[in-house]
Amino acid sequence: PPLCREEKMYKEEDPGSFNPIGVAEIAKMLNVTRQKVASLKHHGKLPAPKKVLKCGPLWDAKEISDFINEVGITDNRRKQWIELPKFK
Repeated sequence: PPLCREEKMYKEEDPGSFNPIGVAEIAKMLNVTRQKVASLKHHGKLPAPKKVLKCGPLWDAKEISDFINEVGITDNRRKQWIELPKFK
């Protein structure tokens, strides 16, 4: 079952075109904390979420994986690139 009512509405209206993921899933993809993902969002280093609900921001999984593979994420505190696996 969907976590948010809006998520269910998206799937019913346009099936298959929006695969929602949140902060926790992105953190797992990047192997960083949820707080780091929230910071990246706050500083404009992630694409804008497709939808923001009471349960938090939601991005499209394909858009995020494409962004990570093409643009990458830097960690300025360490002055290095965060090592990322390639996503399909």
